[in-house]
Amino acid sequence: MDPQTIIYGEVLGAGLLADIATPAGDSPHPVIVSVHGGRWHYSNRKALGAAPDVNQWADLGYFALSIEYRLVTCTPAPACFQDTLCAIRWVHAHADEYHLDLDRI
Repeated sequence: MDPQTIIYGEVLGAGLLADIATPAGDSPHPVIVSVHGGRWHYSNRKALGAAPDVNQWADLGYFALSIEYRLVTCTPAPACFQDTLCAIRWVHAHADEYHLDLDRI
C-alpha cells in the first residue's frame, strides 16, 4: 500500500508535505514522527536510508508520519525546527480522526 501524502502545515502559501500510514484497527495507535536524516541541510522524506518506510511501521501497529521540512540551505534556522513542531501539532489536531495515542508519540 502506498502511503498517503498530506499537507501538515503551510508557510507563505507553500504546503509542508508528509507521508502517513495508518495501522489497522481502531484502538489508539502509538505515533512515530520521522524527521529524515541530512542534518537539516539535504535529503528528503522519501530518501532511502534517510527516512523510514511508513508502511513498515504501520504494519507493526504504529501511525507513522514522515515529514518534509524547510532546509537551512534555503530558509534560515529555526525554520526546520519550527516545521517539526508543526508536524507534532498536526498529530495532536488529528488524534481523534486517526485514533492516535498522544501519550505515545
